[in-house]
Amino acid sequence: SIVQSIPTNLDFLDKLLTTRMSCFNNGDEVGDREWFVKQILSVVEVCIKQSPELSVKGFQLLCGLNRERTIFEYIPMPLMDLLATRTRDIIDQVDANQFFFIVKFWGSFFTNLSLNDFTTSVNFGQLFSIVYVKMLMSEEEEVIANGEYFGFFSRCDATTMFALFKMTFTWMMSNDLPQKMGPIEQKLYNQIQMIKKDIYQSYHLLTNFFYLASYFVSYRELSDKEKTSAFVEFVVMLVTSSFQLNKTIFNHQFNTADDQSPECHLQKSMIDFYGGFISSSLWDPNAKNETDFVTFSKTYTPSDLAFLASVLKQIYMMIPFWKENYTLLRSIFSLFDKMIHGKSFIDIMLTMEPLSFIYQNPFCFVEQVSTRNPVEYMKTRAVFFKGVGVLFARVSSEIILPCLMKIMANPLTRLVDVTNILKTATTNSCVCITQAIATMENQLFQVPTTDPSSAEWGVVCKFIKAVSTNYTLRLFGKESTVPLRLFLKIAGVIVSFSKVAYTVAKSTQEPSALFFENVILVLQAGVALMGNSSFDFAVLSLYNDESFKLLAYSMYELLSAVHRFKDQYPKLQRVNAVYVATVARYVLVVQFPETHITSLISEAVSLMGSKKNEETGQGANAFSCILYLAYNHMNRIPYAKSLLGLLRQFVQQVMHYFITNILNGSQMSYFTNTVFSLMVLFPNEFMGIKDNLIQELCEPQDINLFISSFQDLIIQNTSNNKLNPKDAEKYNYDTRISMFKKTLKTISQHGVAF
Repeated sequence: SIVQSIPTNLDFLDKLLTTRMSCFNNGDEVGDREWFVKQILSVVEVCIKQSPELSVKGFQLLCGLNRERTIFEYIPMPLMDLLATRTRDIIDQVDANQFFFIVKFWGSFFTNLSLNDFTTSVNFGQLFSIVYVKMLMSEEEEVIANGEYFGFFSRCDATTMFALFKMTFTWMMSNDLPQKMGPIEQKLYNQIQMIKKDIYQSYHLLTNFFYLASYFVSYRELSDKEKTSAFVEFVVMLVTSSFQLNKTIFNHQFNTADDQSPECHLQKSMIDFYGGFISSSLWDPNAKNETDFVTFSKTYTPSDLAFLASVLKQIYMMIPFWKENYTLLRSIFSLFDKMIHGKSFIDIMLTMEPLSFIYQNPFCFVEQVSTRNPVEYMKTRAVFFKGVGVLFARVSSEIILPCLMKIMANPLTRLVDVTNILKTATTNSCVCITQAIATMENQLFQVPTTDPSSAEWGVVCKFIKAVSTNYTLRLFGKESTVPLRLFLKIAGVIVSFSKVAYTVAKSTQEPSALFFENVILVLQAGVALMGNSSFDFAVLSLYNDESFKLLAYSMYELLSAVHRFKDQYPKLQRVNAVYVATVARYVLVVQFPETHITSLISEAVSLMGSKKNEETGQGANAFSCILYLAYNHMNRIPYAKSLLGLLRQFVQQVMHYFITNILNGSQMSYFTNTVFSLMVLFPNEFMGIKDNLIQELCEPQDINLFISSFQDLIIQNTSNNKLNPKDAEKYNYDTRISMFKKTLKTISQHGVAF
């Protein structure tokens, strides 16, 4: 009865659409997923025979069912035939949103299946042709946005798709009259002839065409080796033909700065098509699908390289024409980035234009860009130099260093450019880049005299963060002075910034958002420096160099000054937690005064009570690190012995967070070493928390859970703990464990035995 009332019960349908299918995975006969899917299919069958609106609801229901696990095995062929028929009937009567669910259904279908997996009377080639024409002629951007599912749907009949694309492009670019056409082809031909009368309508259709071609290539069936050569032929034909179309655009008079112009939309669609081809594994033998490689053999022929070079030249030619259009330029530079990701052919192509231009003049792309809008200009420049970073990862140091020195010779942009290069550079190139930076350390690491919230400081902060977080600093040998020189320069910049920023943070007026952005960048750079294993900070002390101490102190002071703003800026809290965990490893090197180290330990303990597992772990690791440093050096370093005395006062609070984590089902592993060691090193304080245990473990199940967890802790640590085995007799921790077990037993209402 519910099914029969569907046509008049849209509210019920809307509720069905929100049902999550995972609710029906219990395996019961009535109520399991198969049973539920079959009931929904009966609803779909009723919907699909009704109005276009209800038919779309049916497609929407199917998409929802398929979201978590494929349902196509449950759809009978008669229903599949009905869905195909209704698609043909209603496709011209639905809006963009409704059309989305139709394309999504068919796209999802061919994501999981091929025509070999089932038998049906549906002519999928014809069905797809109808969808293709609808999308090609659409004036709604939302329709073209369904490209992913269109690409998957095109797998149903790639041969038909090739023919459709070829017909469309031929009819758009020439006046040839076809000899023989079916009804769909006739409709397509007639519409194209009407559209060709208006240049802007022609541009719009070609825009749709290249977007669809991009989806077709990007989402093709990779396992279909037989059609790979056809795809290659298709791509080469379209790419080559598009060059002539580019010339047409370049010869047309219009406002090139207008992002919404038909010409801009068309150019963007062609760039997307180039990108789709580049990402499609048709061209690079080192892509994931190596067996899919057909176009270019591993021994490249001149024609192969010439084709790739021709695409790069097209990119290069677009730049001066679109120099006012930052949005399009960023797309062009991103395409350049994709082009140079190919591993095997880049070295061969370096002698070819325009790649060779980059080493003769590293600004060959960006120097053509208009600087009318400085902010947008720098964003666009950033995209290009990220691409240069990718290219540096592919070439030798002999090529990188001269080019990089030219880039760093420009005082206005060098910090920004090198920062962006570092974002995409890899091990091979980072060593060269770091060496180059070290040779110009005095010019690059200059301290601005402006306010810490200035954009000038922002550029410096981003640069020192990029260098500090560069993992390849660790690749330099111990004998190399490069990492240490960079550390001293960057630490000097951080200390200088921290001094002026401390004053601003302590003022009564709340600093600007840009100020906090710079503060966070500086702190991130600082913790990266301190956490870099290539620096031996203890060596600095031997030479009476206070740089590391100054760095740790200045960051501590700055964090203290901005601590009150951590709720407004969550990144502050995150970098604070990392700082605490990092500086804890060096407390014996820095030797903070008592007030500072007490505050640091207190912060570590507070982090243990965080609801975020990452912060809990950072706090526990910091506390544990300080504890073991103090324990291991207490007989040789007086400061270490005093640390043990300070740690004693935090036993009860650490135990409180330990219990809280157990009862909340959180990560206990963070606390195991710490709690075990506290129990051994501070027996009196540990035994004195019995009353607090009774208060916190008031429920029998809580007591059992705690005792069970404590027993696991004992087992894990007795055989594998960080305490010196030689101290076993001195500290007699076996006896202390037994004593604590007895204490627990007295508060257990169930007498859980150990």
